[in-house]
Amino acid sequence: MENTCSLVNRLIREDSFRLMSKASIVSITDPGGIIIFANENFAAISGYSIAELVGKKHSIINSGHHSSSFWAEMWTTILAGNNWRSEVKNKRKDGSYYWVDVQIMPHFDEAGTLRAIISVRNDITKRKIA
Repeated sequence: MENTCSLVNRLIREDSFRLMSKASIVSITDPGGIIIFANENFAAISGYSIAELVGKKHSIINSGHHSSSFWAEMWTTILAGNNWRSEVKNKRKDGSYYWVDVQIMPHFDEAGTLRAIISVRNDITKRKIA
């Protein structure tokens, strides 16, 4: 039987991800930035289907609002092993815009190799418009 500590840790991991995925816009990319997971919230806000998002880079929703140095700073931060947070203006498939508060976290394996990048976003469009 699974010991209590293992059970608690497993439930925290699994249930926390399910809860986060229900409440937020979530994606996971490979180390090169290719989307390998997109949740329903990401599809709904972007106007792209999950199938259209997976296999693409986040540039599919790039609004052109932010400078190349903005994105370079994001990559530098993530590749250094740090979380990155900012407000980002994105573009939907239909050409309209939306804003998100984004938190990005790199995921490294035990050997210190970057394996994935997890992005959790929340829609702040109404606040930005106001």
